[in-house]
This record gives sequence, C-alpha cells and structure tokens, in this order.
Amino acid sequence: MCAQRESEKRPTMSEVVEMLMIESKEKMAQLEANPLFNGNNDGEVIDESSEIISEVRDHQ
Repeated sequence: MCAQRESEKRPTMSEVVEMLMIESKEKMAQLEANPLFNGNNDGEVIDESSEIISEVRDHQ
C-alpha cells in the first residue's frame, strides 16, 4: 500500500496515522483483555521472587 510507485496510489500521512491509531487501539484492547496485563487476580498478591530467593539460600 505505502510502497506504490505512483504517489496518488499511496495513502496520505494522515491516513497512515489513522490506520496506525486504529490498529493500536485494537491491539491495546486485546492486551487489556488479558488478565496478566490488567492485574486482575482477585486482589491476591503473588510474590514468587521471595520464595525463589529463600530456596536459593536454603540450598547453599
């Protein structure tokens, strides 16, 4: 689309920006639907890093 030899066949910069904004909104909606992205874990805080550190110390 943007690589057309004839300039009249190429989209204008504002059209390109609009296309990218629409695509960006769609991708953002997909990300926000992912529970890992929005942190929706029913209020439960999971901190596995301290468990890993204590396991390493226990084995030393």
